[in-house]
Amino acid sequence: MVSPHTRRVFLTYGAQSLVAMPTLLTSPWLLAEDLPDPAADVTFIHLRPHYNKVLSILMPMALGVELNSSDPEDQKLMVITLKGLDHLIDCLSERNREDLLLLLDLLSMPLTRTLLGLWTQWEKASREEVEGFLDQWERSTMSLKRFGYQSLMQLMEFAFYGRPEHAAPLRYPGPPAAIQPFLKRFQKGDH
Repeated sequence: MVSPHTRRVFLTYGAQSLVAMPTLLTSPWLLAEDLPDPAADVTFIHLRPHYNKVLSILMPMALGVELNSSDPEDQKLMVITLKGLDHLIDCLSERNREDLLLLLDLLSMPLTRTLLGLWTQWEKASREEVEGFLDQWERSTMSLKRFGYQSLMQLMEFAFYGRPEHAAPLRYPGPPAAIQPFLKRFQKGDH
């Protein structure tokens, strides 16, 4: 009688799993949901349509603003912010850029999104569910989740509030003159 726990059986199942994994990962039900892309006609360096879809849902919570994806002015604001974010990602080191894009991949795929804490599809999630998801990441005992949350939120905040017209309503006078030359290199993608 052959034990089901032999090394050969383990290796056989492992090899079968490796062969099946690419098929599983490319199946339609694991790919990003069919969300409306707020920047469908804009060319980006690093952001992909499935990233933009998720970022457009996270953006209002990250920035603390109300954005309506059907309002043309809010759509324009989202596109400008996404362009700024794309430029900021381009300014990151290669390693940090790869890590951030991997995080966006994980957030945009339904299977990994659920494993990361949001069971509802992005386009069907209520504001409370998305805020709860972000709050869970911000307060997580896992340092990788906290770091992912902080990185993504800070980049979105800088892409939005780094523009003078977005900071003015908050009565923020802008960054000190001493660091403005440094900040200019991060703002080129906005124009």
